[in-house]
Amino acid sequence: MNSRLTSFLCLLLLLVVAVGQLFAATTAEQGRVVFGVVPADTNVKGVVVERVLPGSPAEKAGLRAGDHIWRLNGVNVTHKDALRQMIATGRPGDVLRVQYRRSEVWRTALVELAARPEPASTPVSAVSTEQVAVPYEVSLQMSQARARIRHQLGALPYRMKPSAVVADLRELRNLALTLQVNQPNWMQGGNDEAELEYTDAQGSLMLHALDGRLTLIVRDAAGNVLSLHALNTPQECRALPQELVRRLQAL
Repeated sequence: MNSRLTSFLCLLLLLVVAVGQLFAATTAEQGRVVFGVVPADTNVKGVVVERVLPGSPAEKAGLRAGDHIWRLNGVNVTHKDALRQMIATGRPGDVLRVQYRRSEVWRTALVELAARPEPASTPVSAVSTEQVAVPYEVSLQMSQARARIRHQLGALPYRMKPSAVVADLRELRNLALTLQVNQPNWMQGGNDEAELEYTDAQGSLMLHALDGRLTLIVRDAAGNVLSLHALNTPQECRALPQELVRRLQAL
């Protein structure tokens, strides 16, 4: 085989490999985008927006809860599954022309798809046991609920609102149940029970809500219960040992 033919075949092989890598990257990029609406569960034709996620491309384009989406890039959208499938074929930076109706007025919005963020790693000092693979919309709502809980814990011992923590624990539980997630180490029981457990170098701290009441369960590294602390009144919050206050605020 002469040198020219050999060089040609090598270049051809490199070209095939490069095209294959480009195709794989493009395919992987598809389906990893954020649009930002949560469809309502209705039987009407089209897609009724139940809520719009804060900071999402849909919110930036002006979409609101209650909007009735009918077309996407000129194609009729008959139901929410069709909307999800059409969005999943897009790539970050693609602009979708959304035609919708609001209060009997037809409108058009241009929504630029954003890249789906990669899951953030959890610090070793505050490992949450609710690490599950969830859709972006649900993950965002869970992150917001966890952030609100941490904000309340940061207000210990004088300004924490136990009712707000209980409400967010219930929201986390309900979000996980919509995904049929079963992790009994952080949520279990009936509609009035939910828990969220964090671990650090000393063991675990579990926030447990039952019948509207909040309890902190402290365990050592071996899983043995060391103490229980009710956190439902200002007096109970002030009675929490400072060591536990510092551990909770470090989460």
